[in-house]
Amino acid sequence: MALNDESLQELKAELLEELAKETPSKSLLSLRLAENRSADIGEVLEEMIEDDEELPAALSLLDILSAERAANVLGYLPGESQLEVVGELDDSQVLKLLEEMGSDERADLFNLLGEDRREALLRRMAHQEREDLKRLASYEEGTAGAIMTSDYVAIASGMTVSQAMMRVRQTAPDAETVYQLYVLDNDGQLIGTMSLRQLMVARPGALVDDIMIKDVISTRVDEEQEEVARIVARYDLLALPVIDSDGRMVG
Repeated sequence: MALNDESLQELKAELLEELAKETPSKSLLSLRLAENRSADIGEVLEEMIEDDEELPAALSLLDILSAERAANVLGYLPGESQLEVVGELDDSQVLKLLEEMGSDERADLFNLLGEDRREALLRRMAHQEREDLKRLASYEEGTAGAIMTSDYVAIASGMTVSQAMMRVRQTAPDAETVYQLYVLDNDGQLIGTMSLRQLMVARPGALVDDIMIKDVISTRVDEEQEEVARIVARYDLLALPVIDSDGRMVG
């Protein structure tokens, strides 16, 4: 159940009271945090971060959360609050959070950082992760590229259904959605799409090229976000593939 304003204030007071003790109970704090949605925790932390005296408490609560949950909570904070948090963390801590964030949220936070901090973080990233972040962070605000994610499941043209299912199992843990799958040719061009359900009920030896939908609705990476929203609403899409000027899928 979503918390109302009164409940949020009660939660905040309870967390601050426990943290003010000489020896706060980490197990109790962990339990209270686990009982609440990330969005609600984010709202409580946002209030704490706005108060210089309560900022250390907010950081202590984030530290109690797993890196995955902390990154999820951080995603609900406005950019200014995110910067307050990141400014109190060292590069290793920030990298852990970035690794757990969705690719679009990661790029948004990265763009908020100063140039020196960005360069320091990039130097510590693996090559593929670094290049992906730089690419996503380069798209102009207000375009499809600025809000897209690179965490999707791509299937190679020519795969059998059983091979495609193996690909889904390998990439699903890092994907933001697995319900829609995208078929790419050797050049990375988007040539088809299919639902996970279509794949699951198909004959294992069938080729994905024979069962995919070839009339794909997509958008260009430089398309305005308002137009992207219109397309998604008009065709009732779960996700909208984004392509570059050469037809290659980028998000």
